[in-house]
Amino acid sequence: MKHDNNDGFRTLPVGTILENNYKILSVLGDGGFGITYRGFDLLKNREVAIKEYYPHEYAYRAMSSDENNRCYTIYPLQSAQKPFEKGKAHFLREATVLKNLEQLPSIVTVLDILKTNGTIYIVMEYIEGITLQKYIQDNGALSYEELLPMILPIIKDLQQIHESGLIHRDISPDNLILGMDNRLHLIDFGSSTHFYHTGKTSTTVFLKSGYAPPEQYLENGKQGPWIDVYGLCATMYMALTRIQPPDSLNRLQTEKLPSLTSNSDIPKNAAMVIEKGMALKIADRYPSMAALYQALTRHTSGHGFRKWHSLIAVCVIGILLFAAYLILQLRQTDGAGIVHTTPSTMTTETSQSVSTEAPSTAKASTAGTSSESGKTTEASDSKGSTPEGSTENKLPHKDSSEKDSAKPNQATETPSTTGETYKVEPIEEDDYQVLPLEE
Repeated sequence: MKHDNNDGFRTLPVGTILENNYKILSVLGDGGFGITYRGFDLLKNREVAIKEYYPHEYAYRAMSSDENNRCYTIYPLQSAQKPFEKGKAHFLREATVLKNLEQLPSIVTVLDILKTNGTIYIVMEYIEGITLQKYIQDNGALSYEELLPMILPIIKDLQQIHESGLIHRDISPDNLILGMDNRLHLIDFGSSTHFYHTGKTSTTVFLKSGYAPPEQYLENGKQGPWIDVYGLCATMYMALTRIQPPDSLNRLQTEKLPSLTSNSDIPKNAAMVIEKGMALKIADRYPSMAALYQALTRHTSGHGFRKWHSLIAVCVIGILLFAAYLILQLRQTDGAGIVHTTPSTMTTETSQSVSTEAPSTAKASTAGTSSESGKTTEASDSKGSTPEGSTENKLPHKDSSEKDSAKPNQATETPSTTGETYKVEPIEEDDYQVLPLEE
């Protein structure tokens, strides 16, 4: 057996088969905490991702001398056995938790857990796609309307992860895969690409500059969901601006966080939510993913209303104007049945009783009908063609003797009050009542 502390066997050789089932195809990523491989499941004929626990500062890999049974075992350094074993146990615990949460759509699914070569391997589904970091580099920053629907499922699933007692601690654009389904998938739980040593102890703090809050730099820093809140909000910041967030320790000194609203099209209220999620003090930050989700969705509802309220107002005004137009048309239609006449042009088609005799006879009949004006008006209203108050159409009824001298069904000309004549159409005998003359 030989080993190489200079990383001669840092990664497993391509073609290595683990547990007689998983074949190593290539290296996907190599961080300080472990290595991720692209592999192939020989039994189920599918591609997989394989994460190997290998903290290279605490351990080394040794190759067996048996050419017929090559194995690449990882051994801890004598001075780092305790932190190596502690990290190994933590790696296994996280893998077990994730395997029990395989129903979460935004979290990479754990398919198998292997214990071999002196370490732990996590076999996960292989997600075809590119990292969010790569996508932003190639295509530019995302708009807020594009990013929010992609981030909200991640927040919901992280809330369940946190409720299971697990914290990611390394959320960044590098650990979010944009899959072929246009969904973001969070990978690499418990891993990191950078290490920070406290100097006085062997404790290693996992973090990524720009995405780690100040407490994550401390050996005894307060750990909790708020760490992932910071990392996710910093990731959103980068996706919206294409600007690497400044290191939180530098922000504690003099460096300021460039304004979101000055570097993106994000609404002001949404920018305030993300910037609060990146607050340097834990007390000023959202304490959980549930609180962050509520703040973002509350803003989204308000933003959606403000975006469309002008169009809604225009629609309401249009409806009111159309209703007013219909009411006006109905009123005009009701008035169309009323005939407004003038003495010089009036041609009546009413059933009202009129006199067709000489003016002297008509004057005599007028006195006899004055007391019965109510009845005469009632007869006129039954035909609905004379406006109320029109004196020209309140003509006297004929006397019975005068009726005999008039030719039936013959139109006659009658003088009006102005001296002009108008035609009176004949009416049937049964259509009116003959009133007696008063003495």
